[in-house]
Amino acid sequence: MKIRLLFFILFLTVQLALGQTTRSDVLHKLDRQTVNVKIDELTDTEVIYFEPTAPKAKKKIARSQVWKIVFSDGSTEVLTPLPDGVSTTSKVDQITLIDQTVVQGKVSRRDDRKLYYTKPETPDGPQYELLLSRLDHIRYADGKEETFRKAVGSTPSVGISSAPSAPASQPDRSTEKEPKSQLTEYSAPSASARYSNAFGRLQATIGPEFAYYPDPVNKDRAWLNDSTGFGMKQNIGASLRVDYRLLKPLAISITAGYFGWELVRRYTREGVDEYTETKRLTQIPVQLGVKIYPAGGFYIMPEAGATFLFASVKTSDMHPIPADESAKSTPITYGASLGYEIRSKALLFDLSLRYQLLNVNNLNYAAFNQSLSEQVNIASIRLGIGFNAIKK
Repeated sequence: MKIRLLFFILFLTVQLALGQTTRSDVLHKLDRQTVNVKIDELTDTEVIYFEPTAPKAKKKIARSQVWKIVFSDGSTEVLTPLPDGVSTTSKVDQITLIDQTVVQGKVSRRDDRKLYYTKPETPDGPQYELLLSRLDHIRYADGKEETFRKAVGSTPSVGISSAPSAPASQPDRSTEKEPKSQLTEYSAPSASARYSNAFGRLQATIGPEFAYYPDPVNKDRAWLNDSTGFGMKQNIGASLRVDYRLLKPLAISITAGYFGWELVRRYTREGVDEYTETKRLTQIPVQLGVKIYPAGGFYIMPEAGATFLFASVKTSDMHPIPADESAKSTPITYGASLGYEIRSKALLFDLSLRYQLLNVNNLNYAAFNQSLSEQVNIASIRLGIGFNAIKK
């Protein structure tokens, strides 16, 4: 019953994550700039909206600065009519990105990797940059069009130098950097640009995992018992996690770990060892999870799977009940993780807190007529380190 409930919760979370990937509204300003937003409210004086990169931070713009809004359903509302004599056809170059964001400006030049342009309001101001890999096409002011989606790295049929919008006397300002605050409208890459191939959707981390078996919630205590159980209250192991990014806010994850434990009991008489008893336990958990990213690198991951348990007991020759036997069990394991991913150039750091339940059944020792059957609670902290395959 618990497994069915877990998979039902996984199904709901996936549906909620998929439901969040909606189309954006497009806000057209009087200065011909366009911004992908989510409109929250229209008042008599302001337009209140959210940006995709900050879905919880409300922003405002004066209604008098907005020409029109094209809503996600295709409808359009004009807020401020253009002045008389001003054509709705732009006199500048229209640069369309792969995610269909439109950037307006004057194209000056390009190299093997980047396109350089100036903004309409500052034609002699600083030069701005866009990666060619982000471009879909350019419609120049004279009506000519250049397509980039299939022509990155090759010479286009319409050269940059032939476009009248690229003045020959324009000074080369390619070394100038745009202030960070001015890049906010165009800095967020689209999902299609970010995950352009199957390899770019994969990421893997490996690292240590510290496990703790909390005393109050492990009621049967066979796991913790020093006399008859394993005497295990904490452990250090390692785990490998591989993620496959389905969408920007959603990934499928597989985690496999390894934990080893050994307990040696020494029985003495008058300070002299008479015999020993050694118990060993190996845990290999394998779990499938769904990573949901509500904001930035923070994620929530319900997960379920199985843990392969291999146990053994061996006594010395003088033990009253000589034994040398092994036992194994494969309990169902389920739980959840809360984590945060940090990307630093080529490196990826994945720090997470995990809570898991193991339903151990019939881990038997015939020599001692002993059977360990209980629900084991495990809390752990994991630090995974890997290579950052997903581009920012």
